Amino acid sequence: MPGARKKEELSFEKAMERLEALVEALEGEGVPIEEALKHFEEGMELVAVCEKKLHEVRKRVEKILEKKGDAPAGEDDPYPSE
Repeated sequence: MPGARKKEELSFEKAMERLEALVEALEGEGVPIEEALKHFEEGMELVAVCEKKLHEVRKRVEKILEKKGDAPAGEDDPYPSE
């Protein structure tokens, strides 16, 4: 799917900006149902992109902390690994 590949190349910030624009459009009145569905679908793709990027950043931070010897404690970790 070419559109999905293009979305994955977005920076986290650009993906969030687009997601916010879609939410704003969906909150407006008079959005035809088909357009709303397309906005929702695109929004869900962007959410997945943002989650993936956040997960990648988290893993990088964990590696940095491990090298430094400050790895997060397992049970106290508010974001357990998936």
